[in-house]
Amino acid sequence: MHIITRRFLDYEFPPAASSLQGDPPPLRPVNAKGPRAESARWASGMTLAQVKVNGPLFDASSEPQASASTAQGFIGLGDVWPEDVTITRSLLAAVREYPGHLEMLFAPGHDVDPQGFYSLRLYDMWQRRWRRFKVDDFLPVVDGPQGPEPWPGGHFNPLWVAILEKGLAKLCGSFEALRRSYPGPVLMALTGELQSAHWKRDGGWWSAWQHLIPDVDAGRSKQHPDDAPTTHRRVTKVRPLRCKLQRVGGSWHQNIEFFSVLKELHGANSLLLAWASAGSETMTGELPLPRPDPRDNGLVQGHGYSLLGFVNSEEGGGIQLVQLRNVWGTSMQWTGAWSAGSSEWEEFPEVRRHHLRPEHQAAGRFWMSWSSFCELFDHVEVCPMASSARKASYALRTIRGRSANRSRTASGGYFPSIFRLGDCCSVERADE
Repeated sequence: MHIITRRFLDYEFPPAASSLQGDPPPLRPVNAKGPRAESARWASGMTLAQVKVNGPLFDASSEPQASASTAQGFIGLGDVWPEDVTITRSLLAAVREYPGHLEMLFAPGHDVDPQGFYSLRLYDMWQRRWRRFKVDDFLPVVDGPQGPEPWPGGHFNPLWVAILEKGLAKLCGSFEALRRSYPGPVLMALTGELQSAHWKRDGGWWSAWQHLIPDVDAGRSKQHPDDAPTTHRRVTKVRPLRCKLQRVGGSWHQNIEFFSVLKELHGANSLLLAWASAGSETMTGELPLPRPDPRDNGLVQGHGYSLLGFVNSEEGGGIQLVQLRNVWGTSMQWTGAWSAGSSEWEEFPEVRRHHLRPEHQAAGRFWMSWSSFCELFDHVEVCPMASSARKASYALRTIRGRSANRSRTASGGYFPSIFRLGDCCSVERADE
């Protein structure tokens, strides 16, 4: 069929069951609540997303929006609860805060290809270099009550979300392996920043953990000329993007102190993504599916929220607020203190005048108190983006001849005067 219609077909990661669950498929049974390979079929993403041929792959907005189409790209169909959506798509939404960097991951042009051919740049932590991945736009779908639905969950529009997710699945070896990947290593694949850190909350304390990057693949040097496996050789190495974590000594901070830590990291243009655990992973490595917070506050556990602003106001005896972005559209909205329409904005008119912006609410931003944040969230992913344009601003970024080594501060790390992760995490970006 692809020959008749002259559409590109990726033989390395073909539209087959092996791309869904690996080749050979895993011995463990597939989670009954998750998608099943035998129920999936493949269809053209361009047709599913209903986009124009040669039209722009990205919109022209410099501010990442939470419009109906964009929100559906990260969640489910309208207000239907998206049970199969993993945290991967919230990570893509967080990288969307840096439009120039996101577009850098695609080949120049950023147009909808009529033949369904897309060339992506992703960072391979096993080879410690950027690699080029060629993917087609054939997407796995299942037939639901409202029509075709993506096999991994979410929606088809915007198309770049599904294409980039397929590239990540090819890097892992299968869509199932991507579903079992951890947030930090997925961010590494999207940014090339091996100095990303993970913060955990334990009661009223937060501590930093560094990712222990796996050894470089034996038998394949960094000077290997090929960016992809041999032509027509299928992807057979299946491994989720995962790293062991090691606590950073001397990084304990109480809740009140951690506010200043994140505010300083935000000022350094770091990507900040907060999420609440939805439960423990199973013995087979399955991550828990997102679920509504049982406290019925409009938040979703197991899904990430970008941190976009911090306010330490003297009004009312020192109010501490944090701004997050909600990619769930109208289906899930924060309803607690300092939410849209709450009484706190009326009690403190000065805070309302300076920080409550209607355009922010339209873009999916919302506020909550720092105390509520520390009560509801227990994980924060931190990824340095020092060489990228400021969040939600547009400046095309290139990786040609660039190095991910950051200018060192007095403390020796990328975190300004907070703690040091060490020199073992420095990354050299490969030339194109």
